[in-house]
Amino acid sequence: MARFVLWKRWRGFTLIELLVVIAIIAILIGLLLPAVQKVRDAAARTQSTNNLKQMGVAIHNCNDTYSKLPPSFGYFPMTNDGSGNGGNNSIVPAHRGSLFYMILPFMERQNEYNTVGGDSWYCNIPIKNFTSPADASVSPTGMAPNGRPSSSYVSNAFAFSGQGIATVNGDWNQSSSARIPATFTDGTSNTIIFSEHRAVCQGCDSLWTESNPGQCSNDYQGSWYPWAGQTISPVNLPQIQPSVAGCQPGFVHGNSTGGILVALGDGSVRMVAQGISQSTWSNAWYPNDGNVLGQDW
Repeated sequence: MARFVLWKRWRGFTLIELLVVIAIIAILIGLLLPAVQKVRDAAARTQSTNNLKQMGVAIHNCNDTYSKLPPSFGYFPMTNDGSGNGGNNSIVPAHRGSLFYMILPFMERQNEYNTVGGDSWYCNIPIKNFTSPADASVSPTGMAPNGRPSSSYVSNAFAFSGQGIATVNGDWNQSSSARIPATFTDGTSNTIIFSEHRAVCQGCDSLWTESNPGQCSNDYQGSWYPWAGQTISPVNLPQIQPSVAGCQPGFVHGNSTGGILVALGDGSVRMVAQGISQSTWSNAWYPNDGNVLGQDW
């Protein structure tokens, strides 16, 4: 019996059908991109939170070991080596420098801590825990434009001097009298010890190897640490995701839409909302002013 094979000719897409398919794909991509960006932002925020948490825990371990805290910049754990404004390079590890350097052994960074003597400035190693993936100003190498290692965070000189509002320059090139909980009379959970800050802001390179955010090419002098280049003032409310042109060195900078991440004296990390009041924000930086934080805290 004869067999007949029928061949069906499939027609191609018309131009209209092709355009419709392309439009649908474009819509789906448009819907997907914001979701992907939100996931990336959440991941970056989580990593920054983890960095601040590690620094907060390191501070407590350091306090438990030495029964005192390092200054934002100065001598630690010794009080002075008699060399004056410099540091004796024959003493290894460095005994003078930034708080970030002094807590390296408590962040499983003993090798980096042991690389230099005299002054932490000579440690030219980028530390991933000191930079935030949410900080758009950090270079892929973790190095600042001036060739030094960047930091996306700043320390609270008021808390780490141990002298509160009375003076913040008392620990410049000196040691610190800060202790947990003795000098945190307002409560460790009510005192900011670290905050987010753009690594590069209008010519100011925030560095972890010395007082942050030092190395300001415009020689900006702030109210915290003028001798050491500290430019942050608690009088200034935080800037949230500032543009490159709008970034101000005298402010701290939040990298998330919702606000700014800070580490507190009790080792916890929290997001401070953008709408925080001036009084609450300022009082949270002082460890012993006796003021009660507002309801917006």
